[in-house]
Amino acid sequence: SENPNVVSVALNVLSNHIYDVFKHSKSEPQVRLSVVIEKNGKKKIDYDGPVSGLSEIIKIANNEK
Repeated sequence: SENPNVVSVALNVLSNHIYDVFKHSKSEPQVRLSVVIEKNGKKKIDYDGPVSGLSEIIKIANNEK
């Protein structure tokens, strides 16, 4: 997508959905995710870890540190 906010919104929706599904679980839910961004070339981000770490993918996708 040409709109950089689309990735952020999509990941937030996904994170909220995963949280809702597992909110009664005693351990923090884990997620495995691959995101491909085609903007000025192709960037693939693979993530495997707790749902709470999904916010870091947004920073990586937006080239923030």
